[in-house]
Amino acid sequence: MSQELCCPAATSGKPPYSVFERVLSLGWYDGTTSGLARCANCSSVFKYDIVDWDADQEQRIFALSRIDPAEFDCVVDILSASEKPHWPFWNPRWPIEPPELTERIKKEVDTYMSRANQPEYLIASDRKLAKIFAMRQLSESFRRKLPKDFDGLPITNDFSSWMNYLSTGH
Repeated sequence: MSQELCCPAATSGKPPYSVFERVLSLGWYDGTTSGLARCANCSSVFKYDIVDWDADQEQRIFALSRIDPAEFDCVVDILSASEKPHWPFWNPRWPIEPPELTERIKKEVDTYMSRANQPEYLIASDRKLAKIFAMRQLSESFRRKLPKDFDGLPITNDFSSWMNYLSTGH
């Protein structure tokens, strides 16, 4: 299976990799749990969702799903109306005042996020996606272990099994 996330430059050398130039965190629990990330080398964009984390919640497993780069720009534009982006890692403040604006913006963002493809990669990362320690293209059998819709919290409590999959492919 390919270890290239999106372009050879993104994962050249030994881990940890620093792949993403911009991370837009849309979910947070002592670190990011979901959002969008743009490759620093080729500008590919991925929707990411938390799958699991270690006991300290320092290392996290994320499922990555390709999404059109224009979707990233649209979500940034929507959220920029209430707060200036802070790159390379932006975790916009919620709720936005007034409350009805929060609901409208959330629905718009969710519409763009729903356009992502099915999960294609699994990565182990730090809590801000600044460093990727391991990655693997998902096999069909492991893709079936993932939910159709993520809710922002880990789907399992089996970090070591996911790390084993990332390191061995089994």
